[in-house]
Amino acid sequence: MSRNPELDRLKAKQQSLFEQKQAAFQRFKDLQKRTNIAYDVMQSAWDERTRAREYMNREFEARQSAYSHRDSVWDEYGHIRDRNNSRIESLKYEANAEHRAMRDCFEQANNVYRYGDKFEAPYYSRQGHQHKDRRDALNAEISELAREVKQAKANAEALAPRISSHAFDSAKSAFESTKAHHESAQAEFKRLKAQRDSAKTEFDHLQAQFKQAQATFNRKLEEAKSERCQKRGANTHKI
Repeated sequence: MSRNPELDRLKAKQQSLFEQKQAAFQRFKDLQKRTNIAYDVMQSAWDERTRAREYMNREFEARQSAYSHRDSVWDEYGHIRDRNNSRIESLKYEANAEHRAMRDCFEQANNVYRYGDKFEAPYYSRQGHQHKDRRDALNAEISELAREVKQAKANAEALAPRISSHAFDSAKSAFESTKAHHESAQAEFKRLKAQRDSAKTEFDHLQAQFKQAQATFNRKLEEAKSERCQKRGANTHKI
């Protein structure tokens, strides 16, 4: 029986498409495997990035808390300083007034004594000592208020935390590193996923072409068989 060139051509085309779609399927499987690995790497990098971000946030909150505590300590000192300094200014004004009054009384006592009014001199002297006592009391209060300010400053210096940004800066640097690693892994995953999807599209296209070529070959094969049967039947009738 002679060969059918059309069937040979269709069979060769079918075989070629079969081999192409098998190769495309293998490329798709390889890319799918690489994509799955890249996905796992990306997820691991994301987990590292998340942990690094949480650690950085904790260090940031700790630093902010330290700043807040330090500010509250110095705010308290500032409150004491401003309150006492305002009171000191008022007391100084009063103390200066008492000092001038004391001086005036002692001068008056000296004057009346020198002019022979010895009975009035003790009165002015007593007045002068009273002003002196009030001046001294005011100055003592001023000293105590100043001491409180000085002590409050010493307390603030002792209680205010020494703040270093080293821990936060280190945590931030680590986060930036994990962020860059994750973004790189994410880009690689997207690249492989796009290749995988392209390979799947190529395989689906070749699969459809192969099915069509297979159907065309089978149809032509049935037609060829039918023609041969018809020819054999005609030859039999001639005999």
